[in-house]
Formats: sequence, C-alpha cells, structure tokens
Amino acid sequence: MKDIKKIYYNSIQNAYFTAFINGALNRECCYKCKFTTEKRVSDITLADFWGINMFSNKFHCDYGVSLVIINSDKGNKVFNDIKDTIIIQEATYEQAKVINKCLYESTPRPNIRNHIYDNIDENPYSIIDPFIKKGIDTNYIKFIIKKILRTNPKLYKILYTIKNKVL
Repeated sequence: MKDIKKIYYNSIQNAYFTAFINGALNRECCYKCKFTTEKRVSDITLADFWGINMFSNKFHCDYGVSLVIINSDKGNKVFNDIKDTIIIQEATYEQAKVINKCLYESTPRPNIRNHIYDNIDENPYSIIDPFIKKGIDTNYIKFIIKKILRTNPKLYKILYTIKNKVL
C-alpha cells in the first residue's frame, strides 16, 4: 500500500479555506438563498454548530460539533434510527442561530467574487493571492480571539451579552 502523506494547515493560513469562509467561492444563488429561514424544505439540515459551548460544556469545540435540525416527520424517523450511535445535546433554534448566521441570512457577496470567476480559467494562481496571509492581519487576529473565546464559554457569554446591549 502506498504511504499517504497528510498535510495539516491552520485554517487561516490556507488560501482556499479563507476564500471559502469569506464566501468568495459561492455560487451566485448562495448570495440570495431562499433557504436561509427557519422553515426548511429538507427533512434534516446539517451544519457546524458554532457557539455550542455557550449552552453546553459537553463538547470540545476545537474538534467541531455538528448541528442537526429536524424539519419533518421523515427527518425525525431517520434521526431516531441513528441517535443511539451519536452524542446528542438538545438545543433550541434560537441557540443554534446565535453564531450560525447562515441559518437565517444569506452569505454577503464579497467584491472579489467577480475577479475570482473572471480569472479562474486563464490565471488560477492570481485568484489565490488576495487570500494568502502576508504576516499578521486583522482577520488573523479576529480568528485567534474567536478561537480563545470558543474555548472559554463564560468569557464568550459576557462579551456576547455586552455586544448585544451596545448594539
């Protein structure tokens, strides 16, 4: 068997991941998504559960936690068939949407999106450059702060409460 080499990146240092998270690689319809609403057409919605540590200390957020939203009787039946094989923490929709904006609003369309799609066939490397981190920038600092906050739920709750009172 051939040896498989695994390469690990800090997500903020990966140009593709950064472009993806910034919404720069989305299809045009994603910027006006009609499914970013509590009423869904699917039986089950799957997403990352950002902010779960605000409501539960059952999970270590650095490893990721999946959000499962049951939208129909059929979805409930499927979920009941597998629920004994997974760790479950119930949460409300209101808790889930605190940090998961895509549950209720479309991804904003970044200005660089046209540049990416206009140039991807002719010069694919030119589209990567804006997303390559050159030293420490404000996005990287925000990333580090959010990572610290995700591992400290009490501090996160305090700052989130202050932010909501100020806004």
